[in-house]
Amino acid sequence: MNKPRILHYYSSSSSIGGPLTYINTIINSELNKIYEFNTCFQMMAPKGINVPLLFRMRNQIKNFAPDILHVHGLQSEGLYGLVAGRLARCKRILVTVHGLASDTVEMNSIKRILYKYIVEPYTLRNVDFVYCVCDYASNRPIIKKNARKLLGTIYTGIKPVTPTREREQTRDELGLAQGKIVGIIVSRNVKDKGYDELSRVISWLHRRGEDRLRFCIVGEGGYVEELNQRLNQEISAGYTRLCGRRDDVVDLLFASDFFILPSWHENFPVSLLEAGQAGLPAIATRVGGIPEIIEHGQTGLLVSENDPGALIQAIDRLLDNPDQISQMGKNARLRMRTSFSLEAMTEKIHKAYFEILQ
Repeated sequence: MNKPRILHYYSSSSSIGGPLTYINTIINSELNKIYEFNTCFQMMAPKGINVPLLFRMRNQIKNFAPDILHVHGLQSEGLYGLVAGRLARCKRILVTVHGLASDTVEMNSIKRILYKYIVEPYTLRNVDFVYCVCDYASNRPIIKKNARKLLGTIYTGIKPVTPTREREQTRDELGLAQGKIVGIIVSRNVKDKGYDELSRVISWLHRRGEDRLRFCIVGEGGYVEELNQRLNQEISAGYTRLCGRRDDVVDLLFASDFFILPSWHENFPVSLLEAGQAGLPAIATRVGGIPEIIEHGQTGLLVSENDPGALIQAIDRLLDNPDQISQMGKNARLRMRTSFSLEAMTEKIHKAYFEILQ
């Protein structure tokens, strides 16, 4: 008996981080024994109506002839996946909402309005099925109002991770002194991830003479140059290390003591799951789906967005209570393995595919 064919559609804007990691997790799971998977890569952002791109994507979809076209995202890939899929005569199109384009701070106001009131509602109304990766997204008015068939929430799952190097070795290679408490952030280096507030907090702590701390910033993006300028003294003093893009993020997490994510907006950040798997408590903003991951006071601390003072208070709380860092880290690892397991995610995706195929 032939396996049902599932084609995962994603764009170049998803090539680093969330959606691509999510797709690879599905493809490499036990589900590949039940379904035949393939991927369809939208090689560029269309920047308007790009007819040649649309027809190239249609041809890719048509060549695979999927039983389900699984589109990841509501930005350009959502719209182009929908239209290309209909042109390829796909009978079942499923969209997973990883976030909304209209939330992006860097997007100009006209484009944001276009996505919020036209593009994203149109996509939601015209695909056959929708599910979200967190309850925050599932309950948003734009989703509840426009989704034709909402399958609810399927949390992102993550498998247990182990480091490839000893903690001390990783610290030595990064120039992070042994015995210091290391805070790490792993994310795209853009302003709306809270890097403006974080840089001010790091500078203030350094000027205060807080020598128990060191910071490790991992990721690349458009804010790197400004961050370098803002933290020039802290970088020169070895107080902060800008690591750029790394392939050994797991080792860096295990070499750290707590995680920081001061974002202005989030949907369901996988970086928090990865930090929890590494046994790190997190200091994160109370936005989007983050409170569904972090239990305040148990697995980490939640603070208000765009509030450097609250961020400093949370860091001080951990610094003054090292035993709390350890206990929160243990709680975080347990929570990741019980509430956000890979097995739970793939089971729910299998049920969704089965319902769609019926």
